[in-house]
Amino acid sequence: MNDFIGEYSGIISEKYAIVYGINFRFNGKLYRMTMDQMEPDELRSKFEEKLNKKLGKYEVALVEPNGCSDFQFGEYQFIGWYDDIYDLL
Repeated sequence: MNDFIGEYSGIISEKYAIVYGINFRFNGKLYRMTMDQMEPDELRSKFEEKLNKKLGKYEVALVEPNGCSDFQFGEYQFIGWYDDIYDLL
């Protein structure tokens, strides 16, 4: 858990390499947190306008909503944008 938080803390550290995506399991489901863009800028802009705030750079998706899915083929359920791991938790 500390490695996971360290990689996504937003604090530059020689201890942790920059990672653009990580998969993790929570309550038996597979999720992905990534800095790579999954959703279009237009969707982000609409949410920022509705929420009247800037959204974080990390995108999170549920990769296995029904127990089987393939993230590479775009089969995921997008959850949202987060500032850092603490915002997600």
